[in-house]
Amino acid sequence: MNNENTSEKKSKAQVKLKQIGKSLGIGIIEGGITAGIGYLLLRLHVYTMFSILLIWLIFGWFSSYIINNNALEILTVMISGNVTAGLIYFFVGIEIWFLSLIIGLSILFWMISFTTKILLYPTKKTQDEVKELENNGN
Repeated sequence: MNNENTSEKKSKAQVKLKQIGKSLGIGIIEGGITAGIGYLLLRLHVYTMFSILLIWLIFGWFSSYIINNNALEILTVMISGNVTAGLIYFFVGIEIWFLSLIIGLSILFWMISFTTKILLYPTKKTQDEVKELENNGN
């Protein structure tokens, strides 16, 4: 009986670890692709940096269909925004205000996504996840 519980907990932990790894991987790949496209666009003209934001938003919108967990979706957006900003800053050396703009937008999207998807309008799946977490805590 006790062995079944520990093996079940291990399998749940492995599934969660795989989901976190998938989220981190998608965020890093998404940020790298966006930064690569942004680097090429910034070679053309400096004001194409605003198109980088649009590309990043489109990739973030598509990644929300790949990731099923809301918290991991938020993590993916945060990581992709920071990777994009960091790589562009490292390779192109753009102004620091643009770097803070991308990081600030990723935090803003995190807050909006958190309040709408988890607090204000939770789906049935989110409500079940919260109940499961509450039951596991007791």
